[in-house]
Amino acid sequence: MCPVGVAWAQSVSISGTVKDEQNQTLPGVTVSVKGEKQITVTNDNGKFSVQATKAPATLVFTYMGFAPKEVTTSADNNLNVIMKVSSSNLNEVVIVGYGTQKRASLLGSVASVQAEELTKVPVTNLSQALVGRLPGLITNQSSGLPGSDQVNLYVRGFSSLNKNSPLILVDGVERSFNNLDPSEIESVTILKDAASAAVYGVRGATGVILVTTKRGKDGKPTFTYATSYTLSSNTRMPEYLNGKEFVNWYNYADEINGRSNTFSQSVVDKVNNGDPDGIYGNTNWMKEVLKSTAPTMQHNLTLRGGNQSVKYFTSLGYLNQQGIIEGVDYKRYNLRTNLDATVTKDFSISLDVAGNVAGANSPQVSNFTGNGSSVSTNLMNQIIIAHPYLNAKTPDGRYLTSSLLSGDNPLAARDLSGYNNNDNTGVQSSLSLKYKPSFLDGLSFKVVGSYDKNFYHTKSFYTPYTLWTADPASGNSSLYETASPYGTIAMLSESYTQSSRWTMQEFINYSKTFNKKHAVDALIVAEQSSYNTTGLGASAQNFDLTDLDQFGFAKDNPNKPYGSNTTVNRLGYVGRVNYTYDNRYLAEFSGRVDASTNFPANNRYGFFPSVSAGWRISEENFFKQWHTAVSNLKLTASFGILGNDVTSGSYEYLRFMNVSGSPVANLGGGNVNGMLPTSYPNTNLTWEKAKTSNIGLNIEFWHGLLSAELNGFYKLTTNILTSVSNTYPPSIGGYYPTTVNSGKVDNRGLELVINHKNKVNDFSYAITGSVSWAHNRILSMDQSADIPEYQSLIGRSIGAKTGLVALGLFQSDAEAKSSPVVSTSAKAGDIKFKDINGDGKISYEQDVTVIGRSSIPELNYSFNFSSSYKNFDLSFLVQGAAICDNALMGYYDGIGWDDTQFTRTFYNGGNTPKYLVENSWTPANTSGKYPRLDNQWRSNNNWASSMWIVNGAYLRLKNVQLAYNLPKLLKTKLGLGEARIYAAAMNVFTSSAFKYLDPEAPSVSNGYYPQQKTYSLGVSITF
Repeated sequence: MCPVGVAWAQSVSISGTVKDEQNQTLPGVTVSVKGEKQITVTNDNGKFSVQATKAPATLVFTYMGFAPKEVTTSADNNLNVIMKVSSSNLNEVVIVGYGTQKRASLLGSVASVQAEELTKVPVTNLSQALVGRLPGLITNQSSGLPGSDQVNLYVRGFSSLNKNSPLILVDGVERSFNNLDPSEIESVTILKDAASAAVYGVRGATGVILVTTKRGKDGKPTFTYATSYTLSSNTRMPEYLNGKEFVNWYNYADEINGRSNTFSQSVVDKVNNGDPDGIYGNTNWMKEVLKSTAPTMQHNLTLRGGNQSVKYFTSLGYLNQQGIIEGVDYKRYNLRTNLDATVTKDFSISLDVAGNVAGANSPQVSNFTGNGSSVSTNLMNQIIIAHPYLNAKTPDGRYLTSSLLSGDNPLAARDLSGYNNNDNTGVQSSLSLKYKPSFLDGLSFKVVGSYDKNFYHTKSFYTPYTLWTADPASGNSSLYETASPYGTIAMLSESYTQSSRWTMQEFINYSKTFNKKHAVDALIVAEQSSYNTTGLGASAQNFDLTDLDQFGFAKDNPNKPYGSNTTVNRLGYVGRVNYTYDNRYLAEFSGRVDASTNFPANNRYGFFPSVSAGWRISEENFFKQWHTAVSNLKLTASFGILGNDVTSGSYEYLRFMNVSGSPVANLGGGNVNGMLPTSYPNTNLTWEKAKTSNIGLNIEFWHGLLSAELNGFYKLTTNILTSVSNTYPPSIGGYYPTTVNSGKVDNRGLELVINHKNKVNDFSYAITGSVSWAHNRILSMDQSADIPEYQSLIGRSIGAKTGLVALGLFQSDAEAKSSPVVSTSAKAGDIKFKDINGDGKISYEQDVTVIGRSSIPELNYSFNFSSSYKNFDLSFLVQGAAICDNALMGYYDGIGWDDTQFTRTFYNGGNTPKYLVENSWTPANTSGKYPRLDNQWRSNNNWASSMWIVNGAYLRLKNVQLAYNLPKLLKTKLGLGEARIYAAAMNVFTSSAFKYLDPEAPSVSNGYYPQQKTYSLGVSITF
């Protein structure tokens, strides 16, 4: 019996199939009962079954890339649901600091890219996949060296005189992503303004990059194997003189400068006609030492799946990247497992474990940075300067060099100099516990603990070798034995470094909607972290047997072993509250209290708040009449304060002491060493502060067919740490802090992104165009008090280049004698400089001024196109930069700006690019663009000047891919889920003002490892 007035509710079962408009079943579609907790997903055949407590029931179908759909039905066991592709991304879930938000409700300036875009072209480093895909992210890749070919990343350009690189978090924990396998990545998000980055407080001033790895999904296990084979070659290298051209131009330089020929006629004849002794010839050192192409192999295996209780993702990756120089290579192994388990309806647990083993190898004489004292030992530099009129070896196998060149034989340096080995092993782990009590609606608790450990081992062993020197001035064929210019003693150096980081995060989150209009999200986080690094190293020399490269076999140990240890602790408390009224009015307040051991106790804590607001105009009643055309219109504004706690060294607020190198006193009849101060403490040291404002406009037409996002920002950074070492007179000694919080920089800019998506029958396409501009100015920094205005960097951009202003070339000796010059030896063909201070002479100290912009571009733009037609898809990315300058002269450690092989003919006696020789001023070529041809150092021309500044703007076809997907019928016969084959290329074409070097080449470019263009074939198969 049943009491009167009481009716028993009876559940109903509803099942069916979900398909797209092409009648293809859709697996993984989320199916929920509106107003109830029942939820399921479609299986691999697009089928579902769900229980509803009453009939009729409304089912809600959601799937990424498709418009949500609601279907009201009674009990039905054969429901057929068709979902339409949606161009709108308003429902896209975006990773933000310590959580996620729907794009429709975002208030901060955020950009993200998904896995599909990141893996379109095989890359060896995740940073390479980000170029041109995230508006506001400025990129610069200055090297193509295997294992060190990562891209430098800057969020909205430069805003500090110190650190400008962003904070990088992988799955919420500070980690480098250089050793990650790009196939592991689900998405990358950048936080660009205070509203989005304030939750990172003292670390967020230069932007934040959030990397999220893949996780398991509901559904049967899917096994994916992906492989690619890539060939790489240099993007750009100038053409150098061959042997015949070298001796002719060298002798001509002697003639026009009043000297007798360096190369005797007999040597010239041997170079031109052949040398029976096999000494003189015509060697192309680029082809002799470098490969035309270098291969890279990549393999990746993933297993992904799960159910409502357990979800899993496992990935195994292998990379073998060979360099264009024999002996240069990089190998990496990656393993990752991410597990998610629902223990009870209220409690869940996640465990992430990842590891990598990597190793980079190169010849011992191969410091590819080309900076400072290492330039002469740089293998790429040796290839550039090597004399082409000599053969690489004599017929009996002896390596040749020239008496005119205080350098080396690059082939001998590659094969005989020894080795540099760098090994890295890393383990990352995280454990997350989440409790969401069912009796406290909207409230959840989470604890995350992470521990990472990295081990670094470097070993360098130099082995001396013998060269045989020819004297081209003598004209004879005799050779004399010469030791390697890097020493006659075998030398070994080895170091071990280990670092560890533990992080604890405790979360309280509350999310609830009241009366269907008032949505509140609140977050509280406590975070503690500690980073420790310990290192030790030693060196030894003089080995009788170079086959025994261990310390125990060395005869001498002239240097003491060294060691180091550093610990940095941080503590932070985060709060964030989001409020939304009726999906129209949005507001957010966030703040973080941070403490860092980089600062003294009196300045250790800081508070970094932000406030933001938004108005979704498209949700207003008065706007409904235009909703068909304008589906979304949102205005946002934000302001906040961010910080930067990176100092030039740890614990600068303490006085450092060191043991004296010699006795300082006699105690108890014996001499004893003492403790001496090495630094003056700064007890007022504090963090940089960045006040950031941002306004934004988001607009979407026709439900995503066309959309645009516009952001404008202004950032003022104060308390920047600047060096004061050169601003005090030597008479006061070192009794002052070396760095103080006196710098100030502002940065302003605009960002525009336009998207268009459409589908016409079997052809679908998507177009994204973006442009970002960021301009900074130095407002305050420590400079000498009497510095003239034309030399001051105040009001200039960070990275501005300084030097003399070149007015052209002297066309006669008389003109040179009647003009202000650096040296009285100046003559026709030398550079004519501007006398900035008007004292009638040229002095680098008095006439130097700003002559060029930073190498980091202020303007970046990209055009991304992707399309598919039946089983084919095609995509390409065009990327470029402007408002920047490159310097052909180089900046050397401890020296400053100076000549390079690209600014002086026969630099240091070495070979020369053809463009420089052929366009040099000579009596027969008085319209030459570059200074007088010579093979000797000229004091008047040996200065950084505007003559060597070139426009750094460029346009690059960054990547292109053509792919073919196997037909469904064939995949079914083969038992495959997906099967895809593709051809891809990267850095295919580049257009720039200076066509002889890559526009992203570093400032010191006489020995850097060049950027690479790549061509790939790949296959991806899913079972």
